[in-house]
Amino acid sequence: MQAYCVSEGVSCALIDSKVLSSTNKDIIYNMCLEKEIAILDNADLYLNGELFDKIRNLDCTVIISKKRTFDLNMEDVHLYIVKYEGDILCTKRWQ
Repeated sequence: MQAYCVSEGVSCALIDSKVLSSTNKDIIYNMCLEKEIAILDNADLYLNGELFDKIRNLDCTVIISKKRTFDLNMEDVHLYIVKYEGDILCTKRWQ
């Protein structure tokens, strides 16, 4: 997804385990500011309700990979099923 954004000239923030080893939640939020897309991978490791509420209010599309969402305010959120096949990424709206 990040490679696609770069190739299309879309500003993108990728938050993943590489970033997390030395990053706190305020820095994660700041990385997403002024981006068109914010990708939060493995968000179960760091995304809590407070950070989620801050990030979802940004003026960008936020894509979150998270298995458990019970701890988040899911109002006005769209869920998608994502399938990877080689270099192809497919999404389908779930709800």
